[in-house]
Amino acid sequence: LPNWVVDGGVGPMVERLRQPEVRARLRESLTAWAEGVDSGGGFSLDFPNTMITSVRTEANAWCVGKRLDEIAERRGQDPLDATLNLLIEEQAEVSCVLWAMSEADVSEFLRHPLGCIATDGLAYAPYGPLSTGAPHPRCYGTYARFLGRYVRDEGLLPLEAAIRKCTSLPASRLRLTDRGRVAEGLRADLVVFDPQTIAERGEFGRPHAYPDGLDLVVVNGHVAARGAQTSPDRAGTIIRHS
Repeated sequence: LPNWVVDGGVGPMVERLRQPEVRARLRESLTAWAEGVDSGGGFSLDFPNTMITSVRTEANAWCVGKRLDEIAERRGQDPLDATLNLLIEEQAEVSCVLWAMSEADVSEFLRHPLGCIATDGLAYAPYGPLSTGAPHPRCYGTYARFLGRYVRDEGLLPLEAAIRKCTSLPASRLRLTDRGRVAEGLRADLVVFDPQTIAERGEFGRPHAYPDGLDLVVVNGHVAARGAQTSPDRAGTIIRHS
C-alpha cells in the first residue's frame, strides 16, 4: 500500500481503509501502478499470485492457503475490496506469499560469485506453537532446494562453491568472525547431509516439513537434530549486531 495509506501506523491506516473516497483513490493508484509495471516500472497488487499465509482471527482462518482472487470470489466481493476488508478485520495482521520471481534471474544470482544464500524467512517447526499458518516453504527448504535442485540436478555450480555460499561467504559479509568455517576455536555449527538425496519436502499450502537427506545438525557443538528427531536443548545464542 502507498505511504499515504499506511502513514501513522495500523490504527490510522485501518480507519482510512474504511473511507470510500480513500478506496477510490487507492483503486486509481493501484491501476496506475499496474500499468506502470507493463512499461518497466511501478508496482502492482497481483490478486491471483498473492496467497494468504496467516491471519489474526479464527473467523478468517479459512483464508490461509488461499489466493486473494479465491477469497474475493468466496466473499462475493471485488478483489481489492475483499483485500482491504480482510486488512481491516485482521487489524493488518496478515501475511502473504507472492509469486513474482524470474527463474532466469534466480539462476544468474546463484552463479554470481558474490551471491549468498539465506531463507529470508522466520523460524517454524512442524509441531507446537511454531506450526501455525502456511508460511513460505523457504522457511524449511531453502538450503535443501538450493543444494538439491540447483546444485545437484541442474549443476549450476560445484558443491564446494555452493557450501561456501551458505556458510563462510555470508558470515564474512556480515562480519561474523566466530563462525562459518570448520576451524579450531570457531563455533561448531555443522550439518551432515547426503548430497544425493537432499531435497525440500514442503510446498505452498503445506510447508511444515523438514527436508530429506539431513542426517545431523550440530549447533555450538551440541546435537540439535538427528534426521527429523530434534533435541530439546537450547544450544543456540542470539547474534547481536556490534
